[in-house]
Amino acid sequence: MTINNAGQFFSSVAIRHEKPTLMHIRLNIFVFIFFLFLPLQSSLANEWFYTVRPGDNLWNISDRYLTRKEYAQQLLKLNQVKSSGNLQPGTKLRIPILWLKQQPSSSRVINAKGQVTIIRAAGQQPDSSDDNIHLFVGDTIITGADGNATLEFADKSRLLIQPDSELVMDTLSTYGDSGMVDTRLRLPAGRVETQVTPKKGPASRYEITTPTAVAAVRGTDFRVSADTEKPISRSEVLEGTVAVSGGSDERDIPSGYGTVTERGKPPIEPKKLLPAPGTSGTQKMFMQLPLKFTWQNITDAQSYRAQIYPSTNFDSLLLDRQIDKPSIQIDTLPDNDYVLRIRAVDNLGLEGINQDHAFTVNAQPAHPDINEPVNNAILRDIRPFFSWTDVNKAGKYHLQIAEDNTFTSMIYDIPANKGNQFRPATPLPEKNLYWRVASVDIDGFDGPFSNIMMFQIRPLPGIPEFTRVEYDHDIMTFNWRKTGENIQYLFQMATDSKFENIFLQKTTDKNDLTIPRPSSDIYYYRIRAFSKSGESSDFNETTLIHVRPLNYNTRSQP
Repeated sequence: MTINNAGQFFSSVAIRHEKPTLMHIRLNIFVFIFFLFLPLQSSLANEWFYTVRPGDNLWNISDRYLTRKEYAQQLLKLNQVKSSGNLQPGTKLRIPILWLKQQPSSSRVINAKGQVTIIRAAGQQPDSSDDNIHLFVGDTIITGADGNATLEFADKSRLLIQPDSELVMDTLSTYGDSGMVDTRLRLPAGRVETQVTPKKGPASRYEITTPTAVAAVRGTDFRVSADTEKPISRSEVLEGTVAVSGGSDERDIPSGYGTVTERGKPPIEPKKLLPAPGTSGTQKMFMQLPLKFTWQNITDAQSYRAQIYPSTNFDSLLLDRQIDKPSIQIDTLPDNDYVLRIRAVDNLGLEGINQDHAFTVNAQPAHPDINEPVNNAILRDIRPFFSWTDVNKAGKYHLQIAEDNTFTSMIYDIPANKGNQFRPATPLPEKNLYWRVASVDIDGFDGPFSNIMMFQIRPLPGIPEFTRVEYDHDIMTFNWRKTGENIQYLFQMATDSKFENIFLQKTTDKNDLTIPRPSSDIYYYRIRAFSKSGESSDFNETTLIHVRPLNYNTRSQP
């Protein structure tokens, strides 16, 4: 209803009441004022306010913003400015949106990974996407199973096209240098996540259309997906508000909520998104591959989406997986800083609030595999050999041997060992020891250490050697060299060289043994050493002895 109509309504009321009461007069005034401001409010919603700057005049403003020169004089009338000379800096001019110039714009591919194809409008040959390629109205960008791409629009809004997606540029335009843009995109299939720059005027528009719904942005951070198997779309709002329309209805979806829209039906009531999974116990530093992550299990989660980005740069998606449990293993990833972004997925397929977990990979060059000594090895050699596998691109190796598994009490710390072997120059202590080794690249940077190996030096006692045998009437004494501290000795004497008929067997911790002199005959004797921990040496070489009668004068025999 126009102002004139409102006046006619007021007059008709007055005619019917020749003597209007005070109440009728007040009512008519209220109605008049109400209808008077209706067109004003409507026009304000379709106008842009421009603030006059120093140096501005009617003609350069018209040239920059207006589609027709004839609008210049109408602009003065609309703003009740008597002449173009009265445009003082700071003055706010009302400019109808319909008068503004609308210019074609483009979007720019600022990052592309994996299989990304651009199909130009008018049936041009497909292009393989690369950074800084521009997309224009009618162009289509398609990502494969391993592909994704990030677009930037004229107002610096950004959109991440995720794997297996298709996006069409329906409208890309700007209103001069007013900062207002009109961006309308079509998503036939797949998923996108977008961060929209706040609107700078009433003509600004940012919409994503799927086969079943339209998501019009009033917020800044949201996700849209179009299911290719079922005619449904999903919208998840992370910040601000998004108006989602489907069928003949429209719903405002606030931050932290999502909706599902089937073809021909209105969007469902906004549903609260599942909370972000906790990652308090998730590892932050990885010194070896593969990488294993676990996070909080969310009640009502049907699955989880896990994504990896380089640090906090969310323009480049390195990995995207949907998994059915709160854990994931990644077999390989170059050394760098990253962010794991995870979210729970509910029974409607709505993806929840993001949880970002920063982590670092420092697993290159890869650590060698241990050859020897292996974990829990018992070594007899007090100067054992250490060996490990060669690693490609490793110029040298960093070897550590210590008395503790924290490597604070170091025995050897060799930062640049040549080759993949080492033997200590001096004996190692007879105790539990620990060792590990890391690759060193050609630039001198260490990779991660191998797993820690514990071993023990427990050498076998030396084989005793007899020095002499003494006779003293009715006794015999055997003497031998000591083979170490805390050593015991097993002495055996037999009447046959195979020691099947042992005549005497004694254990002693001394290096001599006195026995009763046996009857005159031929005997065989031998000895072996035992360590405190139970290791034993071999028997020494069997020795034959001929015991003489008591009246024989010989007192000693070697």
